[in-house]
Amino acid sequence: MKVLQLIDALDAGGAERIAVNLANEFPRAGIQSFLCSTRAEGILKNQLNEDVTYLFLGKKSTVDIVALFRLKSFIKKHNINVIHAHSTSFFFASLFKFIYPRIQLVWHTHLGARATNDQKGNAAIVFCSRFFDGVVAVNQDLKEWCDKQLKTRRITYIPNGVPLDRFISPSEATNKNIVCVANLKPPKNHQNLIEAFSKVVAKHPDITLHLVGQLFQDNYERDVREKIQSLGLDDKVIISGQQKNVSEYLEKAGIGVLSSDNEGLPMALLEYGASGLAVVSTAVGQCAKVVGEDGLIVPTRNASRLAEALLLYIENDEKRRMDAVAFQKRIKDQFTVTDMVTSLIEFYKA
Repeated sequence: MKVLQLIDALDAGGAERIAVNLANEFPRAGIQSFLCSTRAEGILKNQLNEDVTYLFLGKKSTVDIVALFRLKSFIKKHNINVIHAHSTSFFFASLFKFIYPRIQLVWHTHLGARATNDQKGNAAIVFCSRFFDGVVAVNQDLKEWCDKQLKTRRITYIPNGVPLDRFISPSEATNKNIVCVANLKPPKNHQNLIEAFSKVVAKHPDITLHLVGQLFQDNYERDVREKIQSLGLDDKVIISGQQKNVSEYLEKAGIGVLSSDNEGLPMALLEYGASGLAVVSTAVGQCAKVVGEDGLIVPTRNASRLAEALLLYIENDEKRRMDAVAFQKRIKDQFTVTDMVTSLIEFYKA
């Protein structure tokens, strides 16, 4: 078996990190591994291992015939059996399946908000799903949506996983600073987090909040920066943009937080666990089931409840450390990329 991960770009988003992690893990399972970025390269390209064969297509348009036939030549040259297409790459993958029907096509859906949409809002996906040999959903709600809406019979839920080499011993330090790994996009609701953080700083002015994630220089980013300024938090909230090595930023914090309005199964949550952080998350997507009793779950769009949870960890060192250790064990036992690959291989064979 030879498997190609297909992704539109290699920026530091959750779907992109999963594609790279899977590409790096498959050779350890004896599977020859490939990764193709269709539209753009990005910061994650340098994280690909040497035993992963890489192709950049430089797709110029939605229907790029030249790019399609470049991919066909690449797949025939390497005798690739499976295309594992992530998120928005489904359309290009479906076009390819049309011209090269012998390939096995699996679509991996990561977007948690999709579970609240009907067929009309996802017409392209519903149409293209007739070309999918299988679908992988990152949470149970998405699987149920796919079961109802898509024209694909083989659909499974496989949770995201973090590489084993990302796990570090939980820190015994008294670091209580907060980190949020999330691209600056509306579903992540940074404004709610900043509002909550202002309540934290009112009691603990020495705490800082570090925002790590891709910046888009749009209205959302402008609103976030204006919110920070209006609350007088310029020297307390640090916006770093996307980073090559997120783990370096996680190691400098004590609490990992997500304030999203919707999610699938966020990689950031798993990376918090691998880095030994205590976690606070809104109750969206698969987050509550991932965290279980080993972290704090709060309602969406409720800055007061979010602030209360952050303060609970800041003001209770013992609970913060105990929960961090328990959550790391939970992630290591249930959410590794090794487990993902084992499940995917079984799914491909089925």
